[in-house]
Amino acid sequence: MNNQNLIIYQFKTLYQILKELEKDLKLNVIEIENKQMLESKIRNLNNYLILTKKKSSFKNQLFFNFSSITILKLIEKINVELMRNQFNDQSNIYINNYLINLNY
Repeated sequence: MNNQNLIIYQFKTLYQILKELEKDLKLNVIEIENKQMLESKIRNLNNYLILTKKKSSFKNQLFFNFSSITILKLIEKINVELMRNQFNDQSNIYINNYLINLNY
């Protein structure tokens, strides 16, 4: 099973395109239409990226504001963001009330 999740938030057309490429991208592509569903879904996920047209207050979000982009460029941006999120998650270790950042 894939452990990286791509959540498409209120963007049906992009979801349909990426859902067809899901196996090739090795991502779980999930469509979410409302905020309550999004909040409940991200509580259960560790490694995710939210792709949306509208900026919101959620973390791990890629704001899609470009009018024309190739699918390869979009996939590249998604992969870079997922790697960045994974790196940040792995570099912070919590021990009781302390945070150890392994990047410094």
